[in-house]
Amino acid sequence: MIAFSGKEVELARKNGTRSPKDHRKNKKADFHNTELESLSIGYLESVMNSETVFKQARERISGIGTPDLHLIEIRDFKIPLCSIEEQMQIVCVVNKLFAFADKLEAAYTKAKATLDKLPQSILANAFRGELVVQNREDEPASVLLKKIKAACF
Repeated sequence: MIAFSGKEVELARKNGTRSPKDHRKNKKADFHNTELESLSIGYLESVMNSETVFKQARERISGIGTPDLHLIEIRDFKIPLCSIEEQMQIVCVVNKLFAFADKLEAAYTKAKATLDKLPQSILANAFRGELVVQNREDEPASVLLKKIKAACF
């Protein structure tokens, strides 16, 4: 997960937060001299958490036991850039889509909870004889059981 606060860009890991540092000079990454004022932090966060960047990361991951991705490799990522106005529009659309996805998830959760209870309520109604209207001409279950036993033995 990539997290952003203000103008500082940080790479968040499970074990804490680390700022990207230049591997030689120990300075913060400069994003190839891109001015952060012309870059929406929300847009950068969306792009960094997108399949476009994840695919590049998967191609560059090394290591067997613990996968590793070095800053020098991250610097080579191709990040699609557009005007700040387009970035703001993209962020707005992404936020609306996430809000819609949250509503869908809530509706799904509610529907699933109701559906999970359905078999229990159907069985309860069946045992109480409430699934269908009873026909008064039907014989009692005890008579039906006797007929079944007679037919099987």
